[in-house]
Amino acid sequence: MRIEKIPVDKIVPNKWNPNEMPEDMMEHLKKEFRRVGYLQPILVRPVKDKYEIIDGEHRWQASKDENVKEVEAVIVDMDDATAQVTSINMNKIKGETNPIKYAELLMELQDTIDKKLLCDMLAMSKQELEAYDLLTKLSKDTPLAQAGERLFETFSFSIEGSKNIKAVRRTLESIRTKTNAEKLLKLCEVYQNAKA
Repeated sequence: MRIEKIPVDKIVPNKWNPNEMPEDMMEHLKKEFRRVGYLQPILVRPVKDKYEIIDGEHRWQASKDENVKEVEAVIVDMDDATAQVTSINMNKIKGETNPIKYAELLMELQDTIDKKLLCDMLAMSKQELEAYDLLTKLSKDTPLAQAGERLFETFSFSIEGSKNIKAVRRTLESIRTKTNAEKLLKLCEVYQNAKA
């Protein structure tokens, strides 16, 4: 294993990556690059005269789109099967967000960063931020707070028109139930409990 800067045009995506990023999140990633720079190396392996991505395809694509000429990469030698398993694991091993702690962190950030700017920096709607604010105001005895601490899976926000569809989609993806219908029902139940 070694770490080097590699020209972006010498890097190619693999053919198996199941991880997809919505367009709005890709735009957010590019904006973050412009704000703080390229902070995390990608993981690649040498294949013929190129380097194939094992982890970090979205960071590579964002760098390319932002006309970055070279990126820092961790270079490893792996066969196909090991690279594929590593790719899957790198996408899965990200941890999950505890909505209560996340809400508290967002409220703390609002002490130093304007709400509108914070929403922009986090690619978050005002309604989503307000819903997290609501989480911090609930007592520990409420079903929503208990669900947040126990399952780390539930948060809610108001849905006002189609502009929040992407936020709804991300929320539904974070709720671990069998079907999208069940996820939507759970989201509605959580939202109604929070309003009550």
